[in-house]
Amino acid sequence: MSLVMKISRSSRWTSLGALFFALTGVLAATSIVNAGDSGLGFYYLVFGVVFASLPFPSGWLPWLRVDSESLKAFAFVGTVATLLLATTVLHVIWIQQEARSEIVHLVSRLAFLGYFVVAQAYLQGEMLTKTLLWLRRSLMVICAYGVYQIPAKLLGFPLFLDWLRNNRSLLMYDYNEAGWVNLVRANSIYAEPSQAAVPMVVLFILNVYVRTSKASRIFGWTVLVLFGAVSFSRTAWVALAMATIALLLARSSAVRNVLLTKHFALIVAFLVALLLLPFWAVIGANGDADLSAQERSAGIVLGINTIKDAPILGHGWNSFKDIAEKYSDVPLAIDPEIEFTFIHNMVISYFEQAGLAGFLLAALPFILIILWSTGPPWMSLVTLLAFLFAAEFGNDIGYYSLTWLWIALLINMKCADSSQSVKVEKLNPWQRPYRDQMSVLPSSPS
Repeated sequence: MSLVMKISRSSRWTSLGALFFALTGVLAATSIVNAGDSGLGFYYLVFGVVFASLPFPSGWLPWLRVDSESLKAFAFVGTVATLLLATTVLHVIWIQQEARSEIVHLVSRLAFLGYFVVAQAYLQGEMLTKTLLWLRRSLMVICAYGVYQIPAKLLGFPLFLDWLRNNRSLLMYDYNEAGWVNLVRANSIYAEPSQAAVPMVVLFILNVYVRTSKASRIFGWTVLVLFGAVSFSRTAWVALAMATIALLLARSSAVRNVLLTKHFALIVAFLVALLLLPFWAVIGANGDADLSAQERSAGIVLGINTIKDAPILGHGWNSFKDIAEKYSDVPLAIDPEIEFTFIHNMVISYFEQAGLAGFLLAALPFILIILWSTGPPWMSLVTLLAFLFAAEFGNDIGYYSLTWLWIALLINMKCADSSQSVKVEKLNPWQRPYRDQMSVLPSSPS
């Protein structure tokens, strides 16, 4: 067999592996199997690949070139996982939460952390480069389908990809229940429109980063803007607005210097922001807003009150619906028919459920990016600010596989296959990635 044929076959398998990893991130609301109210997400298949690879070191070891910085990231994630495990045990023993429910929710949270570790271990070199390309292609298709949903719903066309949003762990949005606007809204393959915020942000970044044909660039931006518009998701709009602002801020050399050198100060700033931003709800919890805004803001206010009573351990996983009924004396000027099932704020939600360990889990994505991202500074800043505001204004970004896949890609950006990159002679300084090595991904037909 010739060397050319060997390289061709290897490249083909690498491309298929990259497509698989991209899909494990994109199909965030797709379940392999559902049991009761829970589902095993599509990304669980990654763990099967790991076990299947173990008997074949030649296929496993090339993707396990873990350096000391990666080991530090793994150790930090492992510490958070250990704290969550200890907290869950205390939920069962100390506050006597139902063991089965606690274990199910703990496993679902730990599975995302395990997925992140596997993605970071595997996605290096050519595999990482092709994963970025496949991720952009997949997200463009998903956004295009979201745009198609509006005429399809209104005119009765087949919604042929809706079956991909089958995970019972997520609440399924009904097109005819409009939320805050009396219009049909698009959600593509996600459970409800706001859950498309992270996919939109990632496509935004890849549209900027990937060097491709003019037609592909136009298509990528068009479907992103149109899908963002017809989703009528305020969370997605805020996240995309922050992504745009962050992209402009990254033009400043001072901002880039802070991102690259002032890690401790950045972590402190983001921890403070995570704690302070939820207090927008104290102002918004009144009867003048629409019902959706009332539910979101009042739920956060109730969540803050519950945290005061259990700041260390929290009240248990998935406990807010029951706990909220005990705080009926909290004054809220809202519609009396509003019922509270969960908190539309990742930080308060995690804090209410798992106390300090929950807060650390909420902060984990931001700490990982600040300390270990090797992507371009602008890419890290866009991700940090967009994810922060998505998490604070209604999105549990920690419950989506794409969040953890994207963080793994950012951390491994230095490991991109240099043979797949193209040197660029003339570029604005703000576009320079980590360590001033300017390269972009290769041209691609899509």
